[in-house]
Amino acid sequence: MCLFTGSFEESVLNGRLEPVSTVQGFTAELGASGSFCPRHRILPVTVFFYTIGDNDKVSTPYLGHINLGKKGYHVPRCGTIQVTLFNPLGTVIKMFVVMYDLTDMPANSQTFLRQRTLYMPAFISNTASLPDNAQKWLRYLVHL
Repeated sequence: MCLFTGSFEESVLNGRLEPVSTVQGFTAELGASGSFCPRHRILPVTVFFYTIGDNDKVSTPYLGHINLGKKGYHVPRCGTIQVTLFNPLGTVIKMFVVMYDLTDMPANSQTFLRQRTLYMPAFISNTASLPDNAQKWLRYLVHL
């Protein structure tokens, strides 16, 4: 059994959960658009596999990490970032499209953007009777 400090999401993103193994061969295409369009980059993705217990109704999560290097990836102050994740066979797994506006930020400052996709598992059959704050499971997350 795993114990989390805070949410599962925060535990994984902050390195407080040990991966079981890594999976090789994933790639991502990174692009942005706005007042200018930087060149798209295809980058290797280091993918970590986690297990969160012995419950067969909970999918085991993966976490992908992309290293942009020292130069990073220069984007317009306002626009859209697109990250397309490919499996080792080259098939698209997920396309993230994240709109952002950094025009109010001072020069040389840092921030992060996060987009989540949540789902309700199939084994919960009557979702109409659930309250709006019912537990949902994290399906996809991009943290930029």
